[in-house]
Amino acid sequence: MLLARYVNGQIAEVAWHNLMHVFDADEITSGERLALARFVNDLLMEKGPGAVHVPKVDEIKDLLTETRAH
Repeated sequence: MLLARYVNGQIAEVAWHNLMHVFDADEITSGERLALARFVNDLLMEKGPGAVHVPKVDEIKDLLTETRAH
């Protein structure tokens, strides 16, 4: 679904680049990847393309570390 949105111009190049780096990161589980994909897709449906600003991989890793600790 995200690929189709990217091809249709609903996901900016920078956001797509950051998403792909996150999805390729070894430290992120398949469940976390799926949750992020669903979140981004839901955000696009609710707020539109301008609302998607994907953090860089290091920022996502920091967020996951905090989430996993709790």
